[in-house]
Amino acid sequence: MKAIFKSTSENVSSYRRIGNKGWEFIEETIDEETFFNSVQNLEDSDFFPQEDGRVLSASGNEVFDPKYPDSFDFGDYSYYLENVDEWDEWNDSHKINAMKGK
Repeated sequence: MKAIFKSTSENVSSYRRIGNKGWEFIEETIDEETFFNSVQNLEDSDFFPQEDGRVLSASGNEVFDPKYPDSFDFGDYSYYLENVDEWDEWNDSHKINAMKGK
């Protein structure tokens, strides 16, 4: 199973509100194309696709590179496509807790 997560940097105030080391579960998904579309819906006002597959933010920063189809970086936060089946209970416990809503 794959899932979309939003990860917030420690230096951003919402890091503590989100909990789980800044990781927030967004939704389950099936593939990279669905991930791309979901992030596009979440970030509609700050999402500008380019002809070469890259995505820029309103400020002109690159937030997505098609060479790395499992992540978007918006600076203060990022979105990741995670393969839940490959997780380890010790190293990924914050993501597991985020999925459980803890």
